[in-house]
Amino acid sequence: LVQVKSLANFEAFKWLRGNSVVLGIFSGVVPSLVLALLMSVLPYILRLLLYIEGTTTRSQIKLRMLHRLFFFQTWNVYLVTIFSSSIFQIAVKSVSEPGKIVELIQTQVPQSATNILTYVLLLAFIGAAKEIVQGVPLALRYLVPKLFAKTPRMMLKAEQPQDFKWEAAIPTHSLIFLMGFSYSFIAPIVNWFVMVYFGLFYLIYRYQFLYVYNDSTWATGGLSFPKSIKQILVGIYISEVYLLLMMVAKLHAGVNAIMRIVVAAGLIAVTVGAHLYINEVYMPAINHLPVKRAADVERTPALAREFPDVLDRSGDIEKMLPESQRCAYATFSSLVPAFVIKLVLRITGSAKPNTVDNGWDNAEDAMPGFAHDDQL
Repeated sequence: LVQVKSLANFEAFKWLRGNSVVLGIFSGVVPSLVLALLMSVLPYILRLLLYIEGTTTRSQIKLRMLHRLFFFQTWNVYLVTIFSSSIFQIAVKSVSEPGKIVELIQTQVPQSATNILTYVLLLAFIGAAKEIVQGVPLALRYLVPKLFAKTPRMMLKAEQPQDFKWEAAIPTHSLIFLMGFSYSFIAPIVNWFVMVYFGLFYLIYRYQFLYVYNDSTWATGGLSFPKSIKQILVGIYISEVYLLLMMVAKLHAGVNAIMRIVVAAGLIAVTVGAHLYINEVYMPAINHLPVKRAADVERTPALAREFPDVLDRSGDIEKMLPESQRCAYATFSSLVPAFVIKLVLRITGSAKPNTVDNGWDNAEDAMPGFAHDDQL
């Protein structure tokens, strides 16, 4: 469908020649519409496969689907379908001129902006309308109680507010962010359409979460947020790679071109550093420390003795961290990486555990500023 103009060169499709209206529809609207319909069915297929795979809980199914749906869409919607025309042209021309691959990327990739605009606008208006109308859930709410609800309990369950399918919505929003951010310097007009998309969904979600959706059944403990952050980082990485390739393609522009390449490479290095920092500081705490208790520990560091390993997996009682070291992790782990805390404790001599009681004989001397209360 994307290369429908090339099909007109074959004898079987000669009826397409000179028919600009049909060519415009098939190369513009139809591919994005078919793609959006297929992507709307994909969550049900992935959910079924996860059931067959043997996933034990619903929360695990949703978290795994959140991850897989995003990468499936990133590959099949963004890297394959959206760029199919540019990749095809790059592959054909690079065979005869392999040394101009970077230049071909610079000239061919911006031509895919039309496909991205069509897909974003399609999701912005059709997706937003589908979200606000809620046609299928509305019909089921009237049909299920009359046809299948035989007891008062079944009627009550059928009439309860529906749940928000965040495992299917978040990957789609992350994909739109990827499209907008990666094309922000290639074809900036895409940003206006992405702004319309997020603006419409903000207004709709604001109403839906207040009056429509039931959030009492959400039971992931906030684990969907780190996955969303990782999806955003994927979009940032792809965008920065595009920027670096564009700067390399303009290497012949002069001395300033080298400086632009250094800046583009520096952005990637900074992003990698931020990514490693997030994985080192926040991800272990999210996996092993409840958010509410983490806030309590930050306010009262002495409570850290209740968490023998804030950043590492639980071990034997003899391998538990000293009290002062746990206090240091609880207080400073959100500011600096764990290895920096360990290094400072090692230098200051505050990392010597007491193997008798797994604590410190004098916690105030080991870590000044922390109170030692035997009653806690």
